[in-house]
Amino acid sequence: MKRKRRWVVLGGVAILVLLAIAWYKWPVKLTEVDTSEVGLIVLLDGTTGNRAEISDAETISRLMKEFCSVKMQKDGVSVYSAGYHIWVRVCKPDMEIVSDFCINGERMIRRDPFFYKVVGEDMDVEYLERLIKEAQETEE
Repeated sequence: MKRKRRWVVLGGVAILVLLAIAWYKWPVKLTEVDTSEVGLIVLLDGTTGNRAEISDAETISRLMKEFCSVKMQKDGVSVYSAGYHIWVRVCKPDMEIVSDFCINGERMIRRDPFFYKVVGEDMDVEYLERLIKEAQETEE
């Protein structure tokens, strides 16, 4: 009887471990926010401190299309991590934040509490950098 119980417990633990590994490795989307719900996208460059507030529908549509197409996989814990390349905040027209994440490169994203690696196509970080630079130039 004890042997049977031990095997049942070990089998249950093994199933839980396999489910945890599958959950950790399963690809997820960066965001699933509907473009029609977005009123503003804020981009903040962590290396310069410059920012861009994107409110025109065409640019928002292009950015959201890219953000929604990104699939990523957990790549480590990001708790207590500082620094980022580009911080992205997606807001509704009433300024409620609906998505918030950091892009640390073409293939690395931080959405607390995890780091994620991009699975598939790289993100177009150069486009985001260009938007921030253009916003800075128009302010000057």
